[in-house]
Amino acid sequence: MFTSGLFLTIIVFLMILAAVDLFVGVSNDAVNFLNSAVGSRVAPLNHVLVVAAAGVLIGATFSSGMMEIARSGMFYPEKFSFEQIAFIYFAVMVSDVIMLNIFNSLGLPTSTTVSIIFELLGAAVFTACWMLWSQGAGIGEMVSYIKPDRTFTIVSGILISVVVAFVAGAIIQFVLRILFSFQLKNTYRMFGALYSGLSLTGIIYFLVMKGAKGASFMKPEYIDFINANTAEILAACFVIFTVISEVLILLGRNVFKLIILGGTFALAFAFAGNDLVNFVGVPLAALDGYQTWSASGTPADQLMMSSLAGKSATPTIFLVLSGLIMVITLWFSRSARKVIQTSINLSSSAGGTREQFGATMPGRLITRMGLSAARFCDRLIPSAAKDFMAARYKPLPRVKGEVPPPRIRLCPRVGKPRSRRNPHFLRNLPQAAALDHLRDLHGCHGLVIC
Repeated sequence: MFTSGLFLTIIVFLMILAAVDLFVGVSNDAVNFLNSAVGSRVAPLNHVLVVAAAGVLIGATFSSGMMEIARSGMFYPEKFSFEQIAFIYFAVMVSDVIMLNIFNSLGLPTSTTVSIIFELLGAAVFTACWMLWSQGAGIGEMVSYIKPDRTFTIVSGILISVVVAFVAGAIIQFVLRILFSFQLKNTYRMFGALYSGLSLTGIIYFLVMKGAKGASFMKPEYIDFINANTAEILAACFVIFTVISEVLILLGRNVFKLIILGGTFALAFAFAGNDLVNFVGVPLAALDGYQTWSASGTPADQLMMSSLAGKSATPTIFLVLSGLIMVITLWFSRSARKVIQTSINLSSSAGGTREQFGATMPGRLITRMGLSAARFCDRLIPSAAKDFMAARYKPLPRVKGEVPPPRIRLCPRVGKPRSRRNPHFLRNLPQAAALDHLRDLHGCHGLVIC
């Protein structure tokens, strides 16, 4: 029989591990929402971090409804006692911190979601096996303790999202190049405001409209109002963002920079919720279990954790504190910058560099399948359509000594600094050494003017 003091120590230790895990986890996930803005150098690094920090802090408060995965996503909590639940969560947090820290130290990104769900599943499976062995039951009873179907659903969703992201990115990039071509002088003024308005409205839809239900401060009447007036709100957002973008274009500003920073904010917003579930969800579930056990007066090895099977609203104070830890990590973590540097190195096509990872047989097969699909589509597309696409993809002729024009997905402006009054101008640029070659990768050979 374990004492109350031991369980209280475990809960306190889990809270400390949650803070450490957030630090380690954000260091790993920072690459996911920073590499686009940092790699394209649309703004000074400090400005990008401010945008990402705002997204993380706001996104943390919208994550209350996502905590159920840690509570009852991988196993049936009513089958386990509080004593068993406490040690399951303890094992999960310790192994998660150690594993992610090793990966980050090596500069290797990993999926924190996959890590946490399999750690939960592994700890629950071991505990269930011990219970079945002590009861003399067969291994076939395992399905009454864990949820393998839920694990399969989550992992399948992750794998499918990779395919969807790849296909969607390729299609959107293709359509945008056809729409804007390299003749940005005309097409940018014609379609830039509409594209900006559509992009920013889409961000608002997924962040606010879809994420409002998980906000800890949202009242039911607010959610009902949003659901009842979704079309009107989106139409108003589209008009407002389009008008603002058109004004910026008339003033000579580049709205692509606004879109990239808006996307950075959205990604940071989404990953804040993901990290809270992965790292804070387990300690908070343990805290709920401890509070239930303390109020019950039942021995820890006899109180079954059916209370974790129900929904629970996470206090806003925990969400805000978690968001602050993630913001601090973004600014001060060297591991985060190392992972970002690794990601950008892998995306580099600069000459003279050696690939960190060699080609593998699955990679070769996928490449050959892609080339075969491209040749098949080439035979189906009419010649007139191919000529049209080739014309849209034809880059502008380069004049010797002339600075290349800005590119759609990248630098908003290139060229010489607009002012030499500040001798420390270059200090505002990203400081990671691996970022310097990105100008060649993205076709930008001058300095970014921010």
